Amino acid sequence: MNQDIEALLYSYLLKTQLQAARFSSLEESQIIKLCAQYLTAGFVLESNSLDPANTGLLNSLKAQRKLSSLRLMSMKQDLIDIAQIFNYQNIDFVVLKGLALAMGGIYKPGVRASRDIDLLVSKENIPHAYRALRSIGFKYVDPRTADQATIFGSHHFPVMTNDRGTFIELHWRVTGTTRFKDCPLTETIMDQRQENETHKGIYIPDIAGMMAHTLYHGLIHHGMGHGPIFLFDLAALYKYNQNRWPEDNNLIKKLGFAHTARISRLI
Repeated sequence: MNQDIEALLYSYLLKTQLQAARFSSLEESQIIKLCAQYLTAGFVLESNSLDPANTGLLNSLKAQRKLSSLRLMSMKQDLIDIAQIFNYQNIDFVVLKGLALAMGGIYKPGVRASRDIDLLVSKENIPHAYRALRSIGFKYVDPRTADQATIFGSHHFPVMTNDRGTFIELHWRVTGTTRFKDCPLTETIMDQRQENETHKGIYIPDIAGMMAHTLYHGLIHHGMGHGPIFLFDLAALYKYNQNRWPEDNNLIKKLGFAHTARISRLI
């Protein structure tokens, strides 16, 4: 394990060792905006690195965290309803990204927020999954979108929502079509999915799948331009896995990270 990478992953986890930081009013405003943009209020509050004198900042971040927690509770209930109808219709699925981390107990409650529900379904089952979602009140956000799921252009279909404001992205593959002709993650993540211990009938990737997808999403899909949350996710997954990378690194290698200067020493 590369010492520098390990230090990078733990830099967030060790924030509680740092002296509490105090910010000006302008800095407070900037932090509030950034936390809202990147959904990191829970991480900042969990770090205990803010000076109690920054009451305005603390109250704003607590309000953000409360709102995110309420949204997450609503999404979890919708996910339970979706899982029930998917399982009844024999539609295999995997929950991806933020909600998978939340369902998998990778974080303590109130830390990791999620904007939407990302569901991975096999290509042949996408039309069935779409009709199932429509039957329980989900529809495309953009009303101009045709009421179907048959054109496989991107790696996921347009965003859907329901009356409660839960957003869903229905994926038929994990990685984008421009970078990989054949997705190196989809089949393995589907095959090695794990049933959630708390909510039976809900499936999430195993640790290796979560780590590989987190690396892809942060480094390739968003090019490190989507905020620091993917680093927090890597750190949390690493800690959850007893401070170890998965013994099987095939997924990371399939993404091409083994041939890059920054990532090769991870494996």
